[in-house]
Amino acid sequence: VAMAYLEIVMKEFKEEWELCYEKAERALANLIEKKDKNKKVENIVAEAHEWVQKWFTSK
Repeated sequence: VAMAYLEIVMKEFKEEWELCYEKAERALANLIEKKDKNKKVENIVAEAHEWVQKWFTSK
């Protein structure tokens, strides 16, 4: 969820959020099994992106 938040909300601070996003992505990847790691990370980030987008537009 934090990664999706950074992607949507922090557009003015592009360099800063890219660094945070990369660190969060690596941390998430370390929590997931090696098999199909990239696919799982992409799916989790996509789902979190949808949650944050819904939350952001409902306010």
